[in-house]
Amino acid sequence: MKRIGQEILEGWAEQLSKKLGRSVAVIVERGLTSADFRSGSKVILSNPGELECTFNNAFSVVNIEIGRVAVFTEHCGYHEFYLNGIKVSDVITDEYWDEDYRA
Repeated sequence: MKRIGQEILEGWAEQLSKKLGRSVAVIVERGLTSADFRSGSKVILSNPGELECTFNNAFSVVNIEIGRVAVFTEHCGYHEFYLNGIKVSDVITDEYWDEDYRA
């Protein structure tokens, strides 16, 4: 029995291949690696007045033809959503924290 994450990975392998520059076969066989995720990256899904959902260490792939978005996270799995009025934002933050920074 396949895990849900593997099913999502296989279902989006063609789009992932284009985005990541690796073959579909390699993506299906080996999956995603930490090198596929950029530090400080996040995906924000929002529908004004209803929801906002943020995934850290993540990227998205949108398929307008089927009306869905897949969110791939480094540590929290892979997720698929219907677009239905949702705004999808891939955000990459480059931060510098001075050694004297105090939270």
